[in-house]
Amino acid sequence: MNKKKRINHYVISITIALNGLVSFIIIKEINFITIAVTTMLLIWAFLHTWVQTKHVSNYIDNQFFVLYIVTIVFSMALNIVYLDSDLSIYQSVPYFGVSLFIIGQIIAYLSLFTNPIESNGKRLAKIYQNGIYRYFIHPQLVGEIATIVALVCMIILTPHWFLLVPVFLIYVLFILWQKLFKTTHYVSHLK
Repeated sequence: MNKKKRINHYVISITIALNGLVSFIIIKEINFITIAVTTMLLIWAFLHTWVQTKHVSNYIDNQFFVLYIVTIVFSMALNIVYLDSDLSIYQSVPYFGVSLFIIGQIIAYLSLFTNPIESNGKRLAKIYQNGIYRYFIHPQLVGEIATIVALVCMIILTPHWFLLVPVFLIYVLFILWQKLFKTTHYVSHLK
């Protein structure tokens, strides 16, 4: 029997984004929330795929059953988001969600384009740089959590928000539990 030893994290985001796109097409609710959530999920999946194939891979090594359950529930929650989106009380929160998504993606992925620096004979990891990245130990993790909070902002004013928020929080807890996007503070210096 061929068992998987580990799963790439980007496969999960692709699965969720494709389910969101299919739900968007089937449900046919066209408003700001559905368009924004679908676009955010597609951008999220694209960036995960690009980063994982070009730069750094993040793997889930265990708890596959929990991963499958979380992914299925997350994908099913998108159907509720799309169905309830026309009942949302439109204020500035969904617009803030899109802004938070953009900020989260900038924090997460611009950190990959910085060069490592030297300190006391050790090469500091890319995340310990000048500018905003000196405030974040794990910028990809911060960006991922900001993305999930952005999705929560999109649905917080819908009638069934109390059912959806725990789903997104469970996904964040799963990411923290699996220690995705965590890097070491120092990288050994090779001469």
